[in-house]
Amino acid sequence: FAVTRAWQGLLTLVLAILTFILYFAWRKHIPLSAAVLTVVVDVMGQYPAVVGTAFLSLPVSIVFAGLWGVELTGFAKMAQDEVISRGAMIAALIFSAFSAFWVSQVIGNVVMTTIAGVYATWYFVSAEANTGNGRPELQSPTAQSFSRAMTWSFGSICFGSLIVALIQTVRFCIQLFNDRDSIAGAIAVCLLDIIDSLVQYFNYYAYIQVAIYGKPYLKAAGDVWRLMDSRGVNSIINDNIIGTFCSTAMFVIAMVCGGIAFAFTRDIVYGLPCGFVALFLAMLLASLPLSILSTGSTTLFVCLAEDPEALKRTKPELYERFLRKYARIMSGWSV
Repeated sequence: FAVTRAWQGLLTLVLAILTFILYFAWRKHIPLSAAVLTVVVDVMGQYPAVVGTAFLSLPVSIVFAGLWGVELTGFAKMAQDEVISRGAMIAALIFSAFSAFWVSQVIGNVVMTTIAGVYATWYFVSAEANTGNGRPELQSPTAQSFSRAMTWSFGSICFGSLIVALIQTVRFCIQLFNDRDSIAGAIAVCLLDIIDSLVQYFNYYAYIQVAIYGKPYLKAAGDVWRLMDSRGVNSIINDNIIGTFCSTAMFVIAMVCGGIAFAFTRDIVYGLPCGFVALFLAMLLASLPLSILSTGSTTLFVCLAEDPEALKRTKPELYERFLRKYARIMSGWSV
């Protein structure tokens, strides 16, 4: 036990040192990330429907989870009554897991693509642009973006989600049939976890390409490789800075809400459960608007990297401010 604690302490120390080093290596990028984050918050205020879209995904996910639970209960009851064989039960369980992975991925990616589409519309379309009937072109970007995600881009979203769902299903099967003491199984699960994380990170940028330009998935995937090859380091740095901010904000919000719930009960027996429930709910609800900040900032970074001249045309004052303050970082971003 003492040896395990010593290794845990050593690992924590190494991570703390790496974080300290990365701060000094990346701190020149923090002002630009903060400026982009400010713009993301301003756009969110202009189009509050994007927040509603993120929150609407919560009841949809809850309904699907409920239906999935009913399905599993039905399969379990059939197996208990010996209506189906053990092999059929295992096949049904694997199929249920696959459907859960796929549908949950599709729900999340539709929301993400919708959010990215709103920020792309804001970036490429001038607020003063008018249609033929004199109404602003940015009248309902959230509805338009959601419509594109559910029609033109839905096939791309389902295809990319299918890749992730298949990887997660294979990992689930290994965990289901693997002996707990099997080293090979543990290594396989670890490798699949890494592959799953990399594919989801890659898909994250692919869906943003889909949202911005309406590309099919394979074309978007090819352009992501091109973007990563030219500006990959900046993308990773931005994601880490914004991601660290969002994770820290979510943790702080959850801890404050949990602490307030515990303080109001003033009872150790009921206070701890209430505090944990409040902490979980606060973390769940805070993750939705924070996901908008993350997706919006990544979308703006991709737009800046691929077409900075568009911002110059549509928002010249913002472009000049960015160029004046962060010219050294933005130099060479056009790919």
